[in-house]
Amino acid sequence: VPLEHMVLQLDEVLLASSNEKHLAAFKELPDFSSFKGRIELVRVPYLRRWKLEREVYDAQVTPRTVGRHVAPHATRVAAMWAVLTRLKKPIPDRYPAEARALVERLSPMEKLKLYQDQEAPDRLTVQQQRELKKLVPLLYEESDSYPNYEGRSGASAREIKTALFNAAQSPEHDSLHPLAVLKELLALTRDKSVYEYLQQEIVDGYHDHTEFVRIVENDYLDVVDREVRDSMGLVSEQQYADLFERYVQTVSAWIKGERVQNKHSGAQEKPDEARLAEFEGYVMPKGEDATAFRRSLISTVGAWRIDNPEIPVDYARIFPDLFKRLADHFYEEHKRQLKRYVENILKYLSDERSALSPKDQQQVRKTMDEMVSRFGYTEASAKDAIVFLVRKRYA
Repeated sequence: VPLEHMVLQLDEVLLASSNEKHLAAFKELPDFSSFKGRIELVRVPYLRRWKLEREVYDAQVTPRTVGRHVAPHATRVAAMWAVLTRLKKPIPDRYPAEARALVERLSPMEKLKLYQDQEAPDRLTVQQQRELKKLVPLLYEESDSYPNYEGRSGASAREIKTALFNAAQSPEHDSLHPLAVLKELLALTRDKSVYEYLQQEIVDGYHDHTEFVRIVENDYLDVVDREVRDSMGLVSEQQYADLFERYVQTVSAWIKGERVQNKHSGAQEKPDEARLAEFEGYVMPKGEDATAFRRSLISTVGAWRIDNPEIPVDYARIFPDLFKRLADHFYEEHKRQLKRYVENILKYLSDERSALSPKDQQQVRKTMDEMVSRFGYTEASAKDAIVFLVRKRYA
């Protein structure tokens, strides 16, 4: 350690941690300046990527520690809510003029997804999404120099683990269920005199911790809805992939001015503009220019191939947002059929099972088996999730 008149050879280093409140009190002591010359302060904010936060809970909240089954997404809803409580509204003036409008409109949930997977909002064009993704490092470091930096306040992992263990005692479920976790989080938001972060002023949706429970609940419903649809097997992921691959091949030919083979007649034909436009109606953001969208898509695929020359192209991995829009389009077209299938599941799990035909019972059994084997539910926890989904989405 270089000092003013000598070099001090240390043979011991002490490590310690403190929260900001105790550090502030320490700074008020007369001896702090002497201590400061001998310590290096390293700022460690709360986590701001929810999947990392979830790993903390998954390691400690297990069937062994809670004494019962841990239903899918119980720790997911807890982690997402915790991270949402820690986020601060960006200050647009700190960004380039052309990007300020993008930053200013960023909601807490959009910022959370941007931090986690660089997932930009669907409401933006492809070009705007690209520009916003470039700003992620600036957004993440924006408040590092502020006394009240992002991640300084919000729900702590300790508080969330308490909520999870309390939720595991819920008599309404036979497992640690996300619905019980959501109730615990809502109860936690009422203790404003206990938790300082709950006293923060709401700014354009940020620090609205009660609303965050509703937002996380809606995300949970999205996930369960997709799992139920996938378990029904009406459309497989491979069918989405095949449809998307045909679209990419047609766009590639369109850009190069080449012809494509008609799969029915075998004839070489110009790319069908009407079919391209129909598919783009499902997946392309509103207001996007079709030509720019097609060229951006092909350049993204090309860049992925360069970075991953040994791996087959996985369009679902490259374009998760477009695949989600494709699935949502299918959902809207088959909503009535899906509703009937979901209602059959509820009948099967109730006293009305005998009212279903053998074919319907077989379909429900297949769906429930998929929910258990593929997604990790028990039959009871799946029933709780599906009943909640029907009440919120299909009623």
